[in-house]
Amino acid sequence: MIYFSFATLTTTGYGDVIPVHPIARSLCNLEAVFGQLYPATLLARLVTLEIAHRDQDS
Repeated sequence: MIYFSFATLTTTGYGDVIPVHPIARSLCNLEAVFGQLYPATLLARLVTLEIAHRDQDS
C-alpha cells in the first residue's frame, strides 16, 4: 500500500497496480491532487516567510 500511495502522491502513474472500483479511483485522484498541492503550498509559505524575514532585516 505504501508503494501504491507513493505512486499516487508523486503522480508517476501505475504500471502494475491500478484502482478498479470507481470510489477507489476517485480517492486516488484526490490523493494525487493533494500530493501536488501540499508541496507547492509549503514551498510558497517558506518563500513568503523568507521574504518577510529579509524585509525586517533591511
